[in-house]
Amino acid sequence: MFQNLEALTSIQPTITVQRSQSTFSEQSSQPIITAKKSPVWNENDHTLPLGWKSRPEGNGTQKIFLSPKGYELKSRRLALKHMVGFGYPEEEIEQMRQFLYYENWMDDKSLPHLWKMKKSGNDVCFVSREGDLMESHSQAYTYIQKNPKSYTQEDLLRIQYVSRMVQKSTEEVRKQSQFQERSQANGKIQNLAQPREVSQGKFRVQGQSLTRIQTSQGQARLHSTPSQNRMQSQSQVRSQNQGRSPGMISTLKQPR
Repeated sequence: MFQNLEALTSIQPTITVQRSQSTFSEQSSQPIITAKKSPVWNENDHTLPLGWKSRPEGNGTQKIFLSPKGYELKSRRLALKHMVGFGYPEEEIEQMRQFLYYENWMDDKSLPHLWKMKKSGNDVCFVSREGDLMESHSQAYTYIQKNPKSYTQEDLLRIQYVSRMVQKSTEEVRKQSQFQERSQANGKIQNLAQPREVSQGKFRVQGQSLTRIQTSQGQARLHSTPSQNRMQSQSQVRSQNQGRSPGMISTLKQPR
């Protein structure tokens, strides 16, 4: 019995070594190598200040921007904020501010100094001269009120005026589209209400040609036109009477 136990204990390390060797051989035969490709940056993007780079992101509709100091930013607006915060030269900051045009940011003389705006539904988004984003006019009010050293009461009035003009314009566009929709609907109703002539039947009554018209609404009406023979006889009488004296014409009209 003890001999069998000694045999089992002597075999166990061998089995363990064999399993560990097998496991090691499996791992070593299939090494996992991960090589991450470095992104390709566009160094000639004319929508960026000199020294900045860009590359496409996602499906290609968006871009990532690389600053000269190696910072990656997801928009030109964030790049502007980065440049203001890191103290870039004012000329380069102004260039980036102008390039916000490519992200649909617009200038307006009614805005605070160096601000940008973008219409968003029935409201307006703003970018301050520091590069901060306000997604509504109420956020712009709060931003100005929290920075009394940089902004004044006049800036609040400017934001109020711009937002009111944008809302007024949006309301006028909405009313105009509703009016056009009603006009188109009324035109379709009138076209449906007009009777369409679907069948005709002609017959003569005492020298007149009558046309019976059956409409799509079940109504019928008669349209009379002089017959061709009657029209010819009348024209012949007029031609014969030309050149005759009134007495002769009256004698001809008297019944015999």
